[in-house]
Amino acid sequence: MIHPLYQDLLGTNGWQDIQQLFTVLNWTTEYVVLRNFECLPNQYHLELHGDIDLLVKDAVEVSFITNATKVFLEEYRVHYQINIAGKTVFFDFRYIGDNYYCNDWEMSILRNKELSHKGFFIPNQEDYFLVLFIMHSFINQRLLKTILKGLSLWRVN
Repeated sequence: MIHPLYQDLLGTNGWQDIQQLFTVLNWTTEYVVLRNFECLPNQYHLELHGDIDLLVKDAVEVSFITNATKVFLEEYRVHYQINIAGKTVFFDFRYIGDNYYCNDWEMSILRNKELSHKGFFIPNQEDYFLVLFIMHSFINQRLLKTILKGLSLWRVN
């Protein structure tokens, strides 16, 4: 005999913990945690970075699955908030076609992802190195320009 199930979808009223969120993502969509995942799932309120960066195939789909709310209304913004264990946790949903990285590489990152021993997908070792290298190069380039401008060594057109 079939008995009716009186239960809402997981995540409708928030997630019990981040592991529950990742379990549902693992079964429903294509994603990777791009960086700063070493402390997950035990710690996900990051002091320096402040959010969890996901690369996803479809940001709209992931926002529906996770019951995420956009933080900023501008269409180009990718910053979302999700209720996890009664707390607001911030995510960036980078997606194929957002020009954060080139489309071919983003698709390759998703295709070559690895399931970490902690239960969520991460870039393979080569992609992870490149993600960190590009991020740090960009940050250091901006920092260098700021320092050089302060020293009047950088030409501003």
